[in-house]
Amino acid sequence: MTDVKETNDNIIPNPTEEKGTVGVPTSPVQLEWDFHPLANFFPLMDDEGIEMLCADIDKDGQYDLVFLYEGKILSGRAVAKACAMLGRIPDTAEFTGDDPLGFILSKNALRQHFKESQRAMVAARLANMCQGERTDLQLCANLHKVSQSEAADKLRVSRRSVIKANRIITDGTPELVSVIDAGKLSVSTGIQLVRVASQELQNEIAAIAKMGDKKALAAALRKTLNPVSTSQTLESRAAGFCSGLGKVMARDYPSNNEHIYVLDKLIKWARKTKVELSPPQE
Repeated sequence: MTDVKETNDNIIPNPTEEKGTVGVPTSPVQLEWDFHPLANFFPLMDDEGIEMLCADIDKDGQYDLVFLYEGKILSGRAVAKACAMLGRIPDTAEFTGDDPLGFILSKNALRQHFKESQRAMVAARLANMCQGERTDLQLCANLHKVSQSEAADKLRVSRRSVIKANRIITDGTPELVSVIDAGKLSVSTGIQLVRVASQELQNEIAAIAKMGDKKALAAALRKTLNPVSTSQTLESRAAGFCSGLGKVMARDYPSNNEHIYVLDKLIKWARKTKVELSPPQE
């Protein structure tokens, strides 16, 4: 394994940890470190990803260090978990800098291919915890409070997205929150579900999203978020359009009956045309 560069003052190799043995999987061991609250801002790699990581570490060894801070895992949770499943003690390094938040953001959201909605969820949790709303978890003492606007800037998302994400975390089901964290559903879609769908429906759609069936997901969202039938929607749209157009034409051409002919043509077109509603966009 490559040694940590001596020029990085924030990272000190931990010489006390026993190195794992490559290619010799044993019974799983229990991690001796908990996850740091800052690390828990970010979604953990799913089971499939962990299994792939296990296979990679078992074959080629551990390339990425697990970084510790305040006696807990700040970065490298997936690597630590994979090593534990292989019966290895992971190679670690201690973070001694003064900006653990900046470090964890750099190692995760700003380097990996996190979607905007995933970053918005992280920003919402960051603002919530730093404002004292999550009193069950204690952050490091030198981390100052972060407003929603500041959190949005740090994660490169809009404040509006953070507000939506916060509403989803607060009022959505854990299953819905989980699939948005995983990038399988967007914040914009999630907030619509929180507003109109029951908890049961939220969970049903979350289960479909988790399976990755895009057609089934689109159909379920269309049914939930656009409950009015296609024909009713078309009739409503056509009626509103014709009514508004009729008023304008009658106002501008009070002595001309041409608008009646135009409206008649529009009504006939609306009755014959079938419109397929588009599913909500992520």
